[in-house]
Amino acid sequence: MTLRRLVPAFVVAIALSACADSIPGPGTMTVTLKGPWVTEGAALISIFGDGITGLTQINSRVFGEHDADSFIVVVVAEPSAELTFGLQVLDTLAAFEAHVLQVAAPHDVLRPVLADYEVEIRR
Repeated sequence: MTLRRLVPAFVVAIALSACADSIPGPGTMTVTLKGPWVTEGAALISIFGDGITGLTQINSRVFGEHDADSFIVVVVAEPSAELTFGLQVLDTLAAFEAHVLQVAAPHDVLRPVLADYEVEIRR
């Protein structure tokens, strides 16, 4: 192949690979509890949005109950791990909303203040 044909093919390949992240479709989103403490023991989280099909374990044990357009999720940390799990969805470009309902410290003591916690959902 000549250089004249190779360069345009290379440019097209780069352009297509840059667009790969913005293609809608099914996949798994990564959900992580962020808060003021380094580690947590467990959390109760509600996630809202259309097209949620299931949950997967990443580095925490995860249990969920599906209710119409939401999931109520219990995430239990492995020792020294972040509270992170996978959210299986029909469209990875869809918007999802999450709320922290309760957080327990590593020794099973409930955190009294939840204002500093947030749930990060990313592709």
